[in-house]
Amino acid sequence: MTQFFDQTLAPAGLRSTQLVILIAAELFGPSSIARLARELVMDRSTLTRNLKPLLTMELLELSVADNGKHKSVVVTDQGRDALIRSMPYWDQAQGHVVDRVGTEHWERIVADVNTVIDATRGNLDSSNG
Repeated sequence: MTQFFDQTLAPAGLRSTQLVILIAAELFGPSSIARLARELVMDRSTLTRNLKPLLTMELLELSVADNGKHKSVVVTDQGRDALIRSMPYWDQAQGHVVDRVGTEHWERIVADVNTVIDATRGNLDSSNG
């Protein structure tokens, strides 16, 4: 599934995992890496590793508070442009999958994934501190 979405998103210059991080960063606004990891149900070290290319491409930036300790992940203008450029490809990929499996089955898959996320979220929150 990831390979299919990555192939479809290739003309926009992003991988599916990168797009999901950009979407989350835009939705939640300036957020700590810990919060973003929690929202994405992802280990902080995995998120940090996945942030690096987005930071290098200047789609995201880390803003530092006055005390120099708190870092927030922020979407740049280039990041917003990348989101806009990528969405038609994302919609195309998702539409293809929904057409193949059917709307009812797709909705059941999404509901099942959300159930698994909800069931595991508490365990991740306690291990991430």
